[in-house]
Amino acid sequence: MLSDSTARDRNIARARLKFLENAELPAAIVPEGILNSWQRSKYLGIGTDEVVVPYQPDFDRESRLVRAATPVLDRLEQALTGSDASVIVTDRNGWVRDRRVGEKRLSAHLDRVHLAPGFNYAEQFVGTNGIGVALEERRPNVVLGTEHFNERLQGVSCAAAPIRNSVTGRVEGAMNLTCWNGPARPLMAALVQEAVEDIERVMYEFSSAHQRALLEAFQQVTHYGDRPVLCLGQDLVLANTAASARLTGDDHRLLHEAAAEFGHAPRTRREVRLTGGQHAMMRCRQVDSPAGAAGYLLELAFTDHPADRPDPRTRPGTGPRTRTEAGAAVGPWPLPGLVGTDPAWNAVSRTVSRCARARTPLLLHGEPGTGKATLVRAAHALTGAASAPVVVDAAAPGAADAGHD
Repeated sequence: MLSDSTARDRNIARARLKFLENAELPAAIVPEGILNSWQRSKYLGIGTDEVVVPYQPDFDRESRLVRAATPVLDRLEQALTGSDASVIVTDRNGWVRDRRVGEKRLSAHLDRVHLAPGFNYAEQFVGTNGIGVALEERRPNVVLGTEHFNERLQGVSCAAAPIRNSVTGRVEGAMNLTCWNGPARPLMAALVQEAVEDIERVMYEFSSAHQRALLEAFQQVTHYGDRPVLCLGQDLVLANTAASARLTGDDHRLLHEAAAEFGHAPRTRREVRLTGGQHAMMRCRQVDSPAGAAGYLLELAFTDHPADRPDPRTRPGTGPRTRTEAGAAVGPWPLPGLVGTDPAWNAVSRTVSRCARARTPLLLHGEPGTGKATLVRAAHALTGAASAPVVVDAAAPGAADAGHD
């Protein structure tokens, strides 16, 4: 007489074959999460008999995720010695970063299916598997034997859960427990969740140390002047007023990428072109904490390039204007009649201004009420056109023929 688990596995296997053959919805015995993953896998054209995954041998073995997971994996490795189980950590994109296996036979099997450091086990490459589903759906899951999309993986069962940054809530990776199919499967999810909580706790301790180091570095620099200063960490952005008034979230990303190129190079200077065309001279140094690299301290000087200046050939009254308050000049506006202090708005205004002067076609899109029409009217005025702008509603009948008479 078949055990309940064996009978269930066979029913799942039959339902999967019918699904692959004629796209019929499987029997109700198939869990909803597994069925959703099967549908995604089939849509992506994932193979069912060979495991073909990308390989990336060079990766950061000192990343915060790996360092936080290492003591947890060390402890689990000792507990798993001789058992038919393995623990695996991947980053948020599915790249396997570490693996510990209890016995050689399972280790050899995992090597054959490329579930090893350097390979990618995202759902888009392997189909339904514990790691892939956990990252795709951002929640814990269990994939048992025949629930795997690829037949090469059906001899094992997997439980996985996302690893989150407890400060930002962002998924940083996944923890996975894989073992041969057997009676221990119901306990897998609880073991994985406990390991995830341990890793998240270590990552939080790292974050706290990083944040303290960044705050101390920021305070030391801003105490002695009012030049633009920015501190960029993985979970924290610190900016004084001089920097926050000129920078957007996209600028933070560009500056972080530029700073990461320097690493430990002390007091390195370089020029960075920001969103909206403005330029900044950046002096950068890495900030370290007892838990490792915390982030970067940037001292900025915004520069005025010839390409950003008004065209002297522009007729009077159509170039950039200066807003005044109580008779004092407080800042240039790139388009006539526009005011505002939001960095994103000013960055878009500068882009529209350059396109208007160069007579370059421009597409503006955004939610209603965000100022698209205002920008268009200001750009039209900047060109010096004598006629009023013509506005055509693209949804109106005959709009496609407008302007062609």
